[in-house]
Amino acid sequence: GEQRWNALVEVLKEEVELAGSPDEKVTLLREMVDTYRERLNLDVMVVNALNQILGITPSHLEVMDELAAQYEKMSRWTDLIAILKKKAEATLDAAEKVAVWHRVATLFLERFSNQAEAIKAYEQVIELDPTHPDAISNLKVMYEKRRDWDRLIGVYQREIDLLQSDEERAKRYVEVAELASTKLKRPQVSMDLWAKVLEYDPRNLKALEELEQLYEK
Repeated sequence: GEQRWNALVEVLKEEVELAGSPDEKVTLLREMVDTYRERLNLDVMVVNALNQILGITPSHLEVMDELAAQYEKMSRWTDLIAILKKKAEATLDAAEKVAVWHRVATLFLERFSNQAEAIKAYEQVIELDPTHPDAISNLKVMYEKRRDWDRLIGVYQREIDLLQSDEERAKRYVEVAELASTKLKRPQVSMDLWAKVLEYDPRNLKALEELEQLYEK
């Protein structure tokens, strides 16, 4: 049994070396992958052969998916993240890109507790899908933890821009303007935000008072 499959793999390896065309190489490597996976149960060799295929056809999404599944099975999280990032670059489908970056963010949080890298991945998500609720709520929590008020305010603004009613927008802009006034200490930013309140609620007393004070300074 096993010896026979080992012998087959050796033959296939030689054939890959000798194969003239990339297509031929890929076909032979595919057969190797199946043999390693189904017959010999050698995860590391499955990974090697899949990576060889990827070397020949660099943007092959299905091979990336197979590698991702294999890395996950082996708990090779760093490799899993690396292949997912490659996939996010390679895929042209926007929804797929969003899903992949979201998964990368989740892996960074769950496997490595790495907030800095998770933030980068979530930022990729909201670049592509500004309404993504999970990315937005995670970014809010993480920016606040890091006291990154600029970015926190940016995420709030993205959220507010999605609201339908002016009343809601005015109410939420008051919250953000207050946040800016207490945390940021940058008069220009505060002014812009209180002005936004007035855009949606022209008679807002709080905004008028705050702006008056800011102008006096």
